[in-house]
Amino acid sequence: MTEITTTRAPRSKSVVRSFRLDEDVDKSLHKYALQEGISVNSLVNRALRRYVLWDVNASRFGGVTLAGASLTRIMSYLSDDQVREYAHWVAENSVRDFVTFFFGEFTLPTLLKGLKLLADYGGHFEYEESTSGRIRTVLLKHGRGMKWSIHYGEWVRLAIEKLLGSKVESEMTESQVLFRFPLNLDYGAGGQHSTSVESRS
Repeated sequence: MTEITTTRAPRSKSVVRSFRLDEDVDKSLHKYALQEGISVNSLVNRALRRYVLWDVNASRFGGVTLAGASLTRIMSYLSDDQVREYAHWVAENSVRDFVTFFFGEFTLPTLLKGLKLLADYGGHFEYEESTSGRIRTVLLKHGRGMKWSIHYGEWVRLAIEKLLGSKVESEMTESQVLFRFPLNLDYGAGGQHSTSVESRS
């Protein structure tokens, strides 16, 4: 029997749980923990966190996994205008559902949390966020070419402008998309631009 300590959130209390692991799984855990230079406990906690935050809900939402090279290849067959058209469809038909499915409401903070999930677990891009004065900057690094910058840039911009009724500045290169908006665009729960849904059963 292998005993591991799991934590519910970065700043929450640790909770001790005991699990019985198959021997081959235990060996693999020790192997990968050694390769990454972390403890088995940390590796297991990270894997469990991914499972509860992403894997279960992504599967229920209908998400599928494709290799990055396949996604890049698929996008290469589209013209820039077709990429924009697809991004508009994503903004109008998918973004709100995705964010509310994971977080229960559609606001700017939950949209940003959704982008962070896509970065941390979906493999879409790297997510960076910073503030300077009264401006918040969000940077999405993907390295898949301009068509993907158009795709990410358009649906994120449209989600903020059309669904949340706010303005955002965006800049694109072949490897990343940058968004800037005022810090006071923080429509939390109950704000005039928030959209709530019933809790999932």
